[in-house]
Amino acid sequence: MSTCTLRGNHSWVAARAANYHYHSKNPAFGTLKEQLDDEENYLEVPNEHRMVYKADYAFPSPLTDREAIVKIVWKRLSEKSVMVTYHPLTSHPEVENKDGKAVIRASTQSAILVTQLDDDATELQWSSHINFGGKLPSAVINGFIIPNTNRLLSHHQAYFVYSIPLQDLKKTDGKLLGEVLINQIKKARKKGGWKKRVELGKVGIDEFLYISAAMRELLPRHPWIRALLHEVSLNKVKAARTVHTALSDMKDNDAINLAKGLSTIILTNTEASAAVDHWIAQNFALEEFEKEYEWMRPFFVEIAQYNLNTSNLGLRLRVFAGALLSTVDLITDVYMTIKFFITDGQEGFGRVTAWLIGLTIFFQILVGYANNSKKLTFL
Repeated sequence: MSTCTLRGNHSWVAARAANYHYHSKNPAFGTLKEQLDDEENYLEVPNEHRMVYKADYAFPSPLTDREAIVKIVWKRLSEKSVMVTYHPLTSHPEVENKDGKAVIRASTQSAILVTQLDDDATELQWSSHINFGGKLPSAVINGFIIPNTNRLLSHHQAYFVYSIPLQDLKKTDGKLLGEVLINQIKKARKKGGWKKRVELGKVGIDEFLYISAAMRELLPRHPWIRALLHEVSLNKVKAARTVHTALSDMKDNDAINLAKGLSTIILTNTEASAAVDHWIAQNFALEEFEKEYEWMRPFFVEIAQYNLNTSNLGLRLRVFAGALLSTVDLITDVYMTIKFFITDGQEGFGRVTAWLIGLTIFFQILVGYANNSKKLTFL
């Protein structure tokens, strides 16, 4: 079972989750009406509503000719809770394909529980079991069916965060907004090779700025945000300087300098939140921006975390610096130990230092072995 929290009322979330058009038909909500073909006539929708759904699975030959016919039951459990269940419809007659063979009947059993948590937050719980009937290669199940099913919740989260107006964005929305932007960049970059990843990444950002209702409102007020996100997505180390420009006077060049500063700070930090804290503290315009938009900090923390995870240069610099400091520390310890042994009356200090060095090396080897021996091997 998968669970997520979405911004929006439970009726809107339930309609979206069950792929049901919210504005024209709303089963399970007694206060609404379902419109018939005749626009002048309306039919009251009861608190329990049933519909039949047929799905054809377009697998390549010889896996094709599979279908699932399910009965979808909507039922209101309380004023703030709706259950949507999917049951196999066994009474539906079987059909044949063009070769006269029976089409394989798949079986789908799912349940969606939607519960209103507060005025603008809804919890969505999703559980699903699918039996496609007959044999399907594990590559199809593991590589296509399961990932697509698991992506449903992230798609719903993206849909709702895209729909939130700028004035309704909260601090807690910043993290999800950052995740949605990163996913949009990844999606765009998949359309081309490595040489095109920079330009395609910018395309993904532009799509994000266009699709999001909040970003469409933000961009006319602060058009430099586009240049900032473009430069941040490059994740390249360049000469940077602190920007002292006020928020009201920000231009694209100032935004580019801000982005360069973040990329440089990320290299010297192991935590994205610390990097963003440093970045905001040294740039007055960003402090002003955060006062106006509280979601800004977690939004950029999410982007910085992605850059931190994908920055090989930053990782190498941190590993090299750590290894260098450890080596220098070991050399100085050995030097002092030798000096203790060759100095009259200091042999005891030399033995203690030697024991401490030996114990430290032993524990480092022990911890390294424990960490690596527990790693899982994925085939």
